[in-house]
Amino acid sequence: MGFGEAVKTCLRNYFKFSGRARRSEYWWFYLFTIIVAVISAIIDGAIFGWENADEGLVGTITSLALLFPSLSAGWRRLHDTGRSGWWIGGGMIAIILGAGVLIGTVLSTGGGALNEFSGLIVIFGLLVLVYSITMLVFLCQDSHENDNKYGPSPKYNTGASVFD
Repeated sequence: MGFGEAVKTCLRNYFKFSGRARRSEYWWFYLFTIIVAVISAIIDGAIFGWENADEGLVGTITSLALLFPSLSAGWRRLHDTGRSGWWIGGGMIAIILGAGVLIGTVLSTGGGALNEFSGLIVIFGLLVLVYSITMLVFLCQDSHENDNKYGPSPKYNTGASVFD
């Protein structure tokens, strides 16, 4: 699957969390999201000033617009490797809840207890790092060639992409 076909497929499957996505589909769409983010940052910098480019309206809107297709593509990619999509969903929920608990704990103590929780913050950071590396390995693995419990093997042209 080439770049254009991958982008069309992922945008067409905006909320589709079932089925499978080949490695090329996922990584070409990931590249597309990076390109869109860079262009959005340039537009925000030109409109709102370069010191505020990371907080711009265009970047926020494009990030929100690409959130669900990115999640669904990753979900389907994990299905293609024989794993549950909850590796993405559950991991993200755990990171958000963990960060919320840490921030809430530090703020409830007036912010002065940050040193008391530095060990907990380091442990949380290491867990996030391990989760991120695990997800990278899963998303880079080759597809299951045969049908699996998440659906039939995608029938894409495997010679069309450097990612297959």
